[in-house]
Amino acid sequence: MSSVFWFRRDVRLDDNPGLNAAAAEGEVIPLFVIDPGLYEKVSTRRRALLVAGLADIDSRIRDGGGRLRVENGAPAEVVPRVAAETDTGRVHIAGEVTPYGLERDRLVAETVDLVDHDGTYTHPTGSMLTSDGNGYRVFTPFHRAWSQIEVIAAELSNDVVFSDQPGSPLPGVDGSPLPAGPSGAEERLRKFLERVDDYHSKRDRIDGDNTSHLSVDLKYGWIGPRRLIAEVGTGTEGRAAFVRQLAWRDFYGDLLAREPDLVTTSFDTTYRNMEWRTSSGDLEAWKTGQTGYPIVDAAMRRLVAEGMMHNRARLLVASFLVKDLLIDWRFGETFFRHHLIDADVAQNAANWQWVAGTGTDAAPYFRVFNPIIQARRFDPSGSFIRTWVPELAAVPDEWIHAPWEAGPLELLGHGVELGRDYPHPIVDHAMARRRAIAFYEEARASR
Repeated sequence: MSSVFWFRRDVRLDDNPGLNAAAAEGEVIPLFVIDPGLYEKVSTRRRALLVAGLADIDSRIRDGGGRLRVENGAPAEVVPRVAAETDTGRVHIAGEVTPYGLERDRLVAETVDLVDHDGTYTHPTGSMLTSDGNGYRVFTPFHRAWSQIEVIAAELSNDVVFSDQPGSPLPGVDGSPLPAGPSGAEERLRKFLERVDDYHSKRDRIDGDNTSHLSVDLKYGWIGPRRLIAEVGTGTEGRAAFVRQLAWRDFYGDLLAREPDLVTTSFDTTYRNMEWRTSSGDLEAWKTGQTGYPIVDAAMRRLVAEGMMHNRARLLVASFLVKDLLIDWRFGETFFRHHLIDADVAQNAANWQWVAGTGTDAAPYFRVFNPIIQARRFDPSGSFIRTWVPELAAVPDEWIHAPWEAGPLELLGHGVELGRDYPHPIVDHAMARRRAIAFYEEARASR
């Protein structure tokens, strides 16, 4: 007997219920489909990361005498063809929550026995319900219920038999931005465990190496959330804080599964008819790191250059776009989704809506991050700013976060003239905050 396991967002051999189920039926064809509908729309950096991850999982499957079966094309055409080579015609998968993925799976299931399994999230999507049988709309009660359910990792037995037909060669894309695949995930987990106990107190610092760096591994499924919980535990405040972030990931995945329009439509109906500003110049300044706010510009330049951004920085730049500039959050969501190497549809859309005040938070419209205060708190010496805004490298700590507060002669003494070497701020934050609150209050009054 034989069946197919179709890797998508769970490219790993352990903690993988779908792969376990396929292995119980006999020989497994471990399939990955390079879908042009996805592959051709992402950055070269993301393609290189994916290919490196596939090479790593192929190496692990080779150790067991098999090969990763790589095929190119539309899944609705490729998967049935591969499934026809098996005795059962059955294809095992981890369940999907994104609109694109759900539609893809619907098309495949028209001609294939597609069997869903849990594996992408800690607890099955849709299993967390309120007392009245509905999905949660607020994180705190979701987390309370989530924490009471035992987490059991699904291990893979050592006697799995993989087929040894490799299919098509991997695309020739070099330059992965970091070690990829389960091997990269293991390395990042090992390093994180050395500093996890300080996670709760240091994770918001933009200027240090204080986060897990495991978001990219969760995105591709190179490591599973249940494995992470088992390894990290909740024995210290730092460990509990990290596991809480995994609960947020489940919350947003569950939310997208119930609200497929989350990427394109404000969750809170109050804000669905807001007339956002349309300023291509301001949007371009934000995208290119030329807003005149050093912490915002540093974070955006790193995003474009490396495809990475610290979570605190994501909050700051998102707030700046939506609240300071009053530009529709969907422009930012799309830009992040294209550039971030850890871009996850549910996390990205829900977090943008949280910052924009259109999402699941109870009363967030008046939350407007002050980029200067935030920079002084989380990049106090300006080291992150100096790395990514080198034109300000010589500016002293006292002015690095708001160079316009120094006099022109003081700045010239450090080689900087605003408007020549670095832009003036494109908006006054104090004014922008008042404008944003009034904008949201108007929307609330007219609902």
